[in-house]
Amino acid sequence: MKNSEMKMMKHFMQLVAMCVLTVGLSSCQKDEEIYDELMGSEWVGDLGFSFDDRPVISELYFIDNGTGSDKQYYAGSASNAKPACNLTFQWTIKNGTLTLIYDLRPPLILEIGGMYIKGNLLRGTLHLAGEEDMPVTLTRKK
Repeated sequence: MKNSEMKMMKHFMQLVAMCVLTVGLSSCQKDEEIYDELMGSEWVGDLGFSFDDRPVISELYFIDNGTGSDKQYYAGSASNAKPACNLTFQWTIKNGTLTLIYDLRPPLILEIGGMYIKGNLLRGTLHLAGEEDMPVTLTRKK
């Protein structure tokens, strides 16, 4: 290749890299934005749990110090009913992935990857070790 062709190719590759980087960065919320959205709200949805062999809906509450609670109600019951179970967890956000480490023996670890919040909806892909990934949607409780 001639020197001018190499310069042109290098310029073209830099342009392609910038486009890919721009698209990749613009499609994700920053961890700080997700953190701010999570705080002070309860988030309700199906995380695949069951209690007494009956499906439950989780009501997650995130506390500023990296802890939280998960009140679980039988599917179809009102959240003002007595919870079927009340669990606590530790949580972090890193690179758009919310990690919940439930205080159980042994600890249960859930991850919601590719997470984004728009309005009152939190969406992502739920991953539980050894299980298939599944899409998840949580709704901000008003």
